[in-house]
Parts: sequence; structure tokens; C-alpha cells
Amino acid sequence: MPDQNTKKAIEKTQSKSDGSLLHSPSTFKGVLPNEIQVLGRTFRVEMADLNEDDVLGDTIGLYRRIRISKDLTKKQQWTTLVHEWAHAVLYVNGVSSVLSDHVEEIIVQTFEHAIEELLEQVGPQLLQQIEGDDQ
Repeated sequence: MPDQNTKKAIEKTQSKSDGSLLHSPSTFKGVLPNEIQVLGRTFRVEMADLNEDDVLGDTIGLYRRIRISKDLTKKQQWTTLVHEWAHAVLYVNGVSSVLSDHVEEIIVQTFEHAIEELLEQVGPQLLQQIEGDDQ
């Protein structure tokens, strides 16, 4: 049986997001990126057949991989990506190795909802600013 540190390094953090993030379907459009940066490290983003009940996605920090269920709507895919990104942040900065799974999930869900609130307030302006900077 692996020790606690090894278990945390290879463990899948399974998303059970409630799907409430990104209420506005116009906030993010299109397909998910193939990879994202997490604190300077590249994580692959893959669409996958996740056969476990209530699992929308998972993060395998050791392999720098985030998987999102193929069976989700676009909105749910983006929500799950944000949720799994938060797990990846905790893995990269080493915090997940000292947290219980339960506490980590509470922290991730807190960030998920905080990001939702922020996007509802500044999302459209932020996207306009980003698009304006490209011109």
C-alpha cells in the first residue's frame, strides 16, 4: 500500500461540481483548450469517457493531466475545467499533499464559486479588454 505522499501524488481528484459556474452561456464559447497553464506548468486537457457515477472530471497532478467527461454540456465542461484547474493549483503549489480529500474539495468548491462571482461581475468587461488588447 502506498504511503500518504505517494497516494496524494497519483490520486485522481474527482470533480463533483454542482455545475453552477458560468451562468451566462456567452461567458465562454467553443471547445475547451487542449492544454492550460497552472502556475507555469502545462496540464493537458482531455475529453474522456468517465464511467464513475457523479464524476464530471478528474485531475492527475503527477501526470499533469485534467480529464473532462465527454457527456457534459459545453457549460458543464467549462465549469468542470475551472473546478479541476483549482485542484491542479493545489497540487502544483504542494498544498494538496497536506490536505485531506474532504478539505481539498471544500477549498476547490469555494474557489469555483468565488470565480463564478468574479466572472459575473467583471467577465464581459474582462473579455472586452482582452480582445481590445489584441488589436
